[in-house]
Amino acid sequence: MSWTVALRRLYIKSHFNEELSGKFYCPSSGNTVFVLYLTDRQIFTFAADEKYWNSIFMKRNPIKQFLISFIPRHMCNSVVLRVYCLLALIPVPKRIRRKNHAHNAISLKNAKWDFLSVPSAYIENQNEWGEILYGWGPHHNMKYSGCEIIATFNALKALGKACSPDFMAELISEYEKRGAALWGEFGVSPPAICAYLKRQGFLPLSAKKVDDKSWNMADSQCQVFIATVYNDAKDITAQIHTVCITKEENRYILHNTYRRNQKGDYVASISYATLKEAIVHISGQEVKMLYLIGISSNTD
Repeated sequence: MSWTVALRRLYIKSHFNEELSGKFYCPSSGNTVFVLYLTDRQIFTFAADEKYWNSIFMKRNPIKQFLISFIPRHMCNSVVLRVYCLLALIPVPKRIRRKNHAHNAISLKNAKWDFLSVPSAYIENQNEWGEILYGWGPHHNMKYSGCEIIATFNALKALGKACSPDFMAELISEYEKRGAALWGEFGVSPPAICAYLKRQGFLPLSAKKVDDKSWNMADSQCQVFIATVYNDAKDITAQIHTVCITKEENRYILHNTYRRNQKGDYVASISYATLKEAIVHISGQEVKMLYLIGISSNTD
């Protein structure tokens, strides 16, 4: 995206540490920035990453910066999770659940995605789930707010459960009945994921406050994890994301984090040495943990 913005020459020169013409690389954002300097009017034209320039403008607007950072930076996780639970008290209406289930059962079978039936494959392509319905509201689809459901599906596959298109359609309906936050507009309440796993016979560990003790306990006792994080600890508008993390040969792999390979296909992350390191890399920003679930393969 391109902008034409009026900025002082001193700011640009100090930020990029370069002469004011041509093409520059900005180390703080990893972006190549094209600058056209018109001496008579001191107008600069930039072509750069939208998120990067938004962050620049936020620094110049401290009130707005405070407002968008208030929840992730100043509201404790317990309060946020209680709000989630309140938003999930009223289920998606039954007629909507039936309508969504009928649509999804057909759409998922027609999609012919291998990862819905191949045991070793996980869902990585949430961005392609716009036709799969979830909830009731202006954004009632899995692309917008289905990450918790996808994380649950992936976790169950990693734990050896036989998953299929029909199972996914049932899982969506189950969360619409118990767990959909604001009828699915805000995804699934994270504690509802833990409650669902218990109903399936698992004994999940959960942590609202993630410290070294929680990391070590989850790491030593669990094989699969579901992590809910703020994508950006300083910006609630970057939203919240939930992913499944699998443990393979004592290394940790993130699933459904919008990564693509050279062919443009959505893929899992690289493996990380520790659980904490993996979670730090869920988004390209400074993430903050909201809720962590650890699951072992043992059931009741």
